[in-house]
Amino acid sequence: MVFPFSVAVSFYSATVISILNTIHDSKSSVQAIAAVASNRVIGDGGRLPWSIAADWRHFMQRTVNSALIMGRVSFEDMLNEPRWAADGRTYHVVSRERRFANLGPVSVHSSPMEALAAAKAEQRTVWICGGADIYLQLLSECDRLWLTLVQKEFTGDTYFPHWQGEFPLCHELQIAEENGLKFTFTVWDKAAKLAANGQEA
Repeated sequence: MVFPFSVAVSFYSATVISILNTIHDSKSSVQAIAAVASNRVIGDGGRLPWSIAADWRHFMQRTVNSALIMGRVSFEDMLNEPRWAADGRTYHVVSRERRFANLGPVSVHSSPMEALAAAKAEQRTVWICGGADIYLQLLSECDRLWLTLVQKEFTGDTYFPHWQGEFPLCHELQIAEENGLKFTFTVWDKAAKLAANGQEA
């Protein structure tokens, strides 16, 4: 499978800049962020099948001053980031392991929906950060998806759910290449589909 990219841009358009600047304007908006291979693989054995530094910088930039929802494995990976507790992030971890609640700006929840309710109560942008089961359960709750589409198929055991039917492609932000991998930063917006159907978000 090859993603149907129609526009290749190496800069942010005025419309895209407007999107970037208004991420946090809508209190309690719910957005998902992920890197996805062309066969929808997002992980293998609890790890990313690729290493793309630009994608990690993208993640860290997008999620400042926000509430993040993630599972145990994703959170344990996050702890490897020296700045994980900086930049105004709070974490809502879906796990049976209560020990994470002792780690600063962290709350532990028994289900994705419980985590979502607690994150939305903060009245700021909520980011769904994985893993696969959390994406699957909360995708319908999202207003927007920020997907880094990696232009290669990978072997893996976890997949991002099908999303194109509910989230029409809104903007391709930038196409880039690193470590021999081509990838594209994209935004998929549910509001665009609602507007096309004559509904309000």
